[in-house]
Formats: sequence, structure tokens, C-alpha cells
Amino acid sequence: MNSFRGLLAYTLISVQAFFLMGCDDRYVRSSSSDRDIVTIINEEEITGAFGVKLGQILDSQFKEVTYGKFGYGKFGSGKYAYKFYPDKKFRSFSTYFFYITPKTRRIHTISAIGGMDNDSTCKKEQALIMAIIKKKYGEVDKLSSALVSFEPHLINPQIIEQGDRRVATVCSRLPDVDLHIVYYDNRLKELAENERIDLESSKVDSSGL
Repeated sequence: MNSFRGLLAYTLISVQAFFLMGCDDRYVRSSSSDRDIVTIINEEEITGAFGVKLGQILDSQFKEVTYGKFGYGKFGSGKYAYKFYPDKKFRSFSTYFFYITPKTRRIHTISAIGGMDNDSTCKKEQALIMAIIKKKYGEVDKLSSALVSFEPHLINPQIIEQGDRRVATVCSRLPDVDLHIVYYDNRLKELAENERIDLESSKVDSSGL
């Protein structure tokens, strides 16, 4: 079980880190000819998914959550990761998570993962999901092939951007094939890291530095 949790944690971290890189202009080609971009008028703002809102404060209403089971490892923010059981599930996904800022306890990332039979099945299900969320959120940016080369186990990553907020989907192969969807707020993720550093720095012995 520990090895499974470790693998799942690595997969989630890898997927999230990958999409954060994709939002950095240093990693994305600027020429439109090198990027597969479809523009649609935005109809809705990205606010969250599966009954959970980005920016929402974790409180007593979350009665069905598993605390700290999956996360970023010994020196990361694993204890700020929650597995939850949504009322509004989607057929592709079997496991659901959200991550909170350590001090202010605001949800900055919502993630779901589901096993697929093979790469082809995963891409077809991903295409269905992207067709649905394109109608809701608008522009779709398929990340450059140059970025994909950094994480060869990630297949067909796609992302929708609205200001600080993102929705991203990708298939992974580690070694089983899984479909991921991630909703996140960059500003809140930055806040989470600042709060983590603030908490950790207050607990360590810095006299030797």
C-alpha cells in the first residue's frame, strides 16, 4: 500500500509540476504555428469542480475527507492534501483530491484521477472531457512538444487558462495508464508555498546557517 501511495503521490506531483511549467513563458513556444490553440468565447469563469470551489476555506462541511494520505513527501506539503468523496462525480474518475494553503486553509488545487485501459482509451475520454469544458471555459492551449519531452510519461497534456486559474488534463503512464484533471489557482498556490515556508522556518534550528 505504501508503494502504491508513493507512486500515486509522484504521479500527482509530476502532473501538477508539469502544468505549472506550462504556464511559464520560458517553456512555451511563442509562435502560434508551433502551438495548437483553439479560441472560443469564454462562457463561465473557472471556479472549481466536483462540488468544491477554489479559494473555499476548509471547514466542518467537509465530513468525508481523508487527511494527509497523499502528498509531496517528507519535506513537502503532504499534510495539506485531502482525499474527498464528491457528490458530483464524473465517470472518468475514481479518486479525488484537494490541496489547501497551510495557514489560511483555502483550497488552491482540485484534482481527480481515473484508470484507463490503454493510451487510446485515455485520449478518447480526454477528448470528451475537453469538448465539455471548452464549451464552459473557452480557450484551449495544447502545450508544446518541447515541454512534453521533459516528462515523457505524460501523454497529450492540454490546458485552459483564465487569469490565475487553470484547468488541465493529461494521460499518464507510470506504468498503468491514468487520466488526470487538475483545477488550480496560481495565486493561491504561491500563497500555499509562502505559508509552508513560514511554518517550516519557524520549526527548524537555523543557528548553524
